[in-house]
Amino acid sequence: MTTEQLMLALIGILLAIVSYFLIQTMTELKTTTKLASTNESDLKLLKQETESSMTLLKQETKGKHDRLEEKLDDLKESIQDLTQEIKILNKK
Repeated sequence: MTTEQLMLALIGILLAIVSYFLIQTMTELKTTTKLASTNESDLKLLKQETESSMTLLKQETKGKHDRLEEKLDDLKESIQDLTQEIKILNKK
């Protein structure tokens, strides 16, 4: 075997090794890209669900707040009525 043939064989082996790792890297890159796009669509869906939940939560909170205000107003009126009745009873 001559030196040229030995060098040619060595270069061929090195190219095969580099090609193997390059193919592995490209396969992993494709898998990562697919995962990223899947995660992106999942994130968009999750964002939409979160926004709709937040809207619903805000509406429920506003409704509860309004009902609580109404009850407090009723309570205030009742206290005023009782105060007036106590004043009348105290005058007697």
